[in-house]
Amino acid sequence: MPVSSGPGEDEDPGLLGVCGGQCTGGRNENGEKYEESFHDSKDEGDDCPKGHANLHPRTPRRQCTQPALSAGVNANPARETPDENEDQGTLRDRVIRLAFGGDQRRYEEFLRALDDSTPDGVQVILRGSSVTGCKWKTGEPFDHDGPGTSDMDVTFVGGDMVSLFRDFHIPGVHSAPLSEAHPFASTALAPLRQRLCEMTGRPVNLQATTSLVQFLRDVTMYQPYLVLLDKSRNEEAADSSSA
Repeated sequence: MPVSSGPGEDEDPGLLGVCGGQCTGGRNENGEKYEESFHDSKDEGDDCPKGHANLHPRTPRRQCTQPALSAGVNANPARETPDENEDQGTLRDRVIRLAFGGDQRRYEEFLRALDDSTPDGVQVILRGSSVTGCKWKTGEPFDHDGPGTSDMDVTFVGGDMVSLFRDFHIPGVHSAPLSEAHPFASTALAPLRQRLCEMTGRPVNLQATTSLVQFLRDVTMYQPYLVLLDKSRNEEAADSSSA
């Protein structure tokens, strides 16, 4: 069973191990040697006296240049991610505006296509730059390179959806995404992916996981996500009625 690179593949190694407010020894850009810590804080703006960029080893992100996308959102254009307290309605409005050109009917057609292919007992979520407004690795705004250039990351949670995949980040737990990078990750879902790509005019990646909590921790790094469908309760209702 092929196993792809792990969930940490989105991290930028160029940002790891660089000062981050805690110099551990070495030489700075001027060749001066240092062997002690110069910072008690990792807060942004605490510049290293030895000239090192104040980059956080555990937060390998550039600042997002995407301006505020809806009412009630912090208007600071340099914010890294959307407000943690943004509700699902705010996230949905952003997705419709960014990925569907503000056309709610196109968004609803997208949901119907997903619903037709999703069995009971499964939740479907959307994550990534279509939800946050900017790329995790670079901070570039959604569709920075032109209309239709940014992808959408759809994840099926629960049920037996992982059984439809043959490439995994974690075997049997987190699948690799059916995408341009992994075109044969799931032959069963290939027709659905093609349909969604044609509907949206952009790449749509399909992934599956058995555990939402573990997926958020291992793969999304606790970034915001939008719930597209929640059919997990359909199975619970069916079980209750048959009991």
